[in-house]
Order: sequence, then structure tokens, then C-alpha cells
Amino acid sequence: KMATILHLIRQNHMFMTQAIQNIKSIKIMMIMRRKKSMITKSTMKTRSKRSTKRSITMIIMSTRKSIMTTITRSTTKIRNQTLSARSATDPGSITRKKGKSVDAC
Repeated sequence: KMATILHLIRQNHMFMTQAIQNIKSIKIMMIMRRKKSMITKSTMKTRSKRSTKRSITMIIMSTRKSIMTTITRSTTKIRNQTLSARSATDPGSITRKKGKSVDAC
């Protein structure tokens, strides 16, 4: 049981690190965009800045959504795994919750 818990914690950590990496890559992209906008002429600068701001917010929103979905997915996975672990230890617990009774072998 302890091993499964540790495994789940490790998995969750992996999800979090992935999310952090996504954020880091976005920051790098933002910096690159900023450099590009600096290169362009003054008239283009404001236009590109506006567009980059919009695109950055879009990227951040989408990644936030994906991060949230991954976190929720991982938590549901963990919940399911804990339920399955519980069922392994006590086979009647889950079936009782569902309102069905199962005769022990």
C-alpha cells in the first residue's frame, strides 16, 4: 500500500514538473517574441506588441487550462487507484458503496 502511495506522489510530481516546464517554455517564447518586436520598425513595434500580448495571454490561458486538466486527471487517476487499492484490501467496500452486495468467496 505504501509503495502505491509513493508511486502516486511521484506521478503527481511528474505532472507538476511538466506544467512548470510548459510555463518556462512560454517565458522563453515571450522573450524571443520581444526580441523580434525590437528588431521591427517603430511603426510595426506597437502592432506586433499588441499581437504578441494577445497571443501570450492566449497561450497562458490554454496552458493554464491544460495544466488544470492534467492535475484533475491525475487526481481522478489517484482516486481511482486508491479505490482499486482499497478494493484489493477489502473487496466489499466499493460494492457496498454502489448499493450492491457481493457474496464473499
